[in-house]
Amino acid sequence: MKIVAANIYHIRLPMKFTFTTGFGDVKARDAIIIKLTSSEGIVGYGEAAALSAPVYIPETTETCKHIIKDFLLPQLLNRETTIEDYVS
Repeated sequence: MKIVAANIYHIRLPMKFTFTTGFGDVKARDAIIIKLTSSEGIVGYGEAAALSAPVYIPETTETCKHIIKDFLLPQLLNRETTIEDYVS
């Protein structure tokens, strides 16, 4: 399979209830959605579920977007690959 296209979407979803922590109130949730398309027309979606700020973990939506765009996608796009290439 060859991944020929990738789209990264930074979305913001309103929360049904306000989430309150020591850092303040959270009323919306940021997420990164990735859409990959293969040369056969197969489409797959994934999510990077980091928070918008490094509250509990050091990852953020911006750092996830950076790693996906600048490190992961260049290794995936336009090369023949199988799942076995990524499973140890």
